Amino acid sequence: MAIFVLILLQLFPGDSFESKLQNYLSEKLSDYSRFTFKVNSLPVNYSRIEIDDTRQLRISNRYAFLPVQVYDAYSNVNNSFITIEIELYKTVLKANRKIERGEALSGDMFDSIEAEITSIKGTPVFETEEIAGKRSRTIINEGTVLTEELIEPVPDVFRDSKVILHVIKGSVDISVDATARQEGRIGEIIRVITTDNKIFRARIIDKQNVLLED
Repeated sequence: MAIFVLILLQLFPGDSFESKLQNYLSEKLSDYSRFTFKVNSLPVNYSRIEIDDTRQLRISNRYAFLPVQVYDAYSNVNNSFITIEIELYKTVLKANRKIERGEALSGDMFDSIEAEITSIKGTPVFETEEIAGKRSRTIINEGTVLTEELIEPVPDVFRDSKVILHVIKGSVDISVDATARQEGRIGEIIRVITTDNKIFRARIIDKQNVLLED
C-alpha cells in the first residue's frame, strides 16, 4: 500500500475533503511504493470543493492536476483543477558498474533500489525481465538509473555476420553465401555483400537467412 505525506499550505474547509483527497491519491497512485504531495494554493471565493470522479487525474513530471468541482456561496459549480506538486517513488534498476555502448544487458549489472522517479529524465525500467534481449544504446555509467531511452533490442543479424541470401525465381529458391554489411532485426532490410563483391538489399528472415529485395 502506498505511503503518503500531505503538506497543505492552506486548510481545506473541514476534514471531509482532506480525507477524500488522501484516499483518492492513495487509490490513483497505488502502483508506486510511496509518494509525497503538496497543495500550494486553492481556488478563491469558494464554499466547498469536491473531487470530480468523472474526469481523470493528470500527471506531468512533478505535478498532478486534480479534477475538482468548486462551489461558491450560492451553490454555483465550476469545473476546475487543483495543481499538486508530487514526488513518486518506485523500485528501479541502477547500474552497479559502467556498461559500454552495445553491451548485452543482464540482471547482475543492476541493483534494485527505491528512487524518486518524477525527476528522472526518460521512462524508468522497473524489472530485470524488461532488459531480456536488450543492449545498451550508449555508455551507461555506474549509478545511472536505467531508462528505456538507454536501451535497444539486440540485433538478430550483426554487421559482418555470415548469412544465406535467398533469391526467389518463380518456384525456385536460389541461395548464395553473403555477409551482412549492416545489423538489423527480423523483418528489417539490410545491405549484404556476396562472395563476388555484389551488394544487395535483403530482408532478414531469421538469424542466418535473408531474402533478396531488389
